Amino acid sequence: MTFKVHYLVEIWKTKIYFLCTIFLSRIINRNNPFQQKFKRILVIKVDEIGDMITALPALQILRNNHPKAEIVLFCKPLVKNIVQSDSSISKVVSDKNELSGKFDLIIDLRGTWSMFRYTLLHLPKCYLNRGTVRFKNKKSGQQKHEVEANVQIMESVLQEIPKSLKLRLEIKNEDHCFAKEWIENQGLKNFVLLHAGARRPLKQWSPDRFTELSRYFNDKKFQLVFCGGPEDIDVNNEIIGRLNFTAINMAGKTSLMQFAAIASHAKLFVGNDSGPMHLASAVNIPALGLFGPSVTETFRPYHDKGAFIHHKLPCNPCDQIHCVQPHDVCINRITLKEVEEKIEELLAR
Repeated sequence: MTFKVHYLVEIWKTKIYFLCTIFLSRIINRNNPFQQKFKRILVIKVDEIGDMITALPALQILRNNHPKAEIVLFCKPLVKNIVQSDSSISKVVSDKNELSGKFDLIIDLRGTWSMFRYTLLHLPKCYLNRGTVRFKNKKSGQQKHEVEANVQIMESVLQEIPKSLKLRLEIKNEDHCFAKEWIENQGLKNFVLLHAGARRPLKQWSPDRFTELSRYFNDKKFQLVFCGGPEDIDVNNEIIGRLNFTAINMAGKTSLMQFAAIASHAKLFVGNDSGPMHLASAVNIPALGLFGPSVTETFRPYHDKGAFIHHKLPCNPCDQIHCVQPHDVCINRITLKEVEEKIEELLAR
């Protein structure tokens, strides 16, 4: 029962936070028109790599609707490399001490109690929050992809919203140059990207199956590049050590945007539900996501060259830490044959 108690506690912490933001938004917004010109906008997105990428379309739409506003993004240091060169953002900060002055509009795409206190101490003219949209969608039974949900949070201050939404990344020329030089130095011409790691073990497809998948790609005459962060170096080396052919481990050797530039030259990406999967989707290459305890409706690859495999069980979604059936976890119900068939389908497109 311990894991259930833990999961319920985390759920209620989130619900209480959402309720507080909803209450605050009703107080702040009760007499303020949303359709006005905002001079200074603060967007709060304290989240991981993939979540930040899914917010980029909303930030671009916000910029298009408020071209003269100063848009400040508050995020984790981990993801600053992704957004620092984004033309829709005026300034990126990760420390509250870097925030100064009054904001007309604060948008909480994914906040914390610390940033909630900041909002209370620096009350804006208007305040938009994730909680209002989350409860609205849950009540209607319409769970949206993160890309769409981020736009939905902002829609009351947007006059024009595109009919179709697309992931986007603004990669600097220096990162493209780095990628071309790196690919040339590695002798890569026809390569695929594999991401065998994940922040949580329950989201990680078996290294044994990644090993077999590597042999499948080698038989198809593809070169293999294993990617990820420093935390993925060991699992990549474990898989590569089992192979009798050459594969490259690039985990932890590039910045996020250098990786994105390299990924844009790959034939295909296959990996666990993770940041690299969303980065691959954002550079518009075929991307296959392998899902376990996650919610695919919300986090699947968001482009027409994307696909996913997921065996959804009655216990989904869960806290992604404690499993009710640890000897038969959901992600390892994905078979090698399923992955190979989906790869063939993607490559045929």
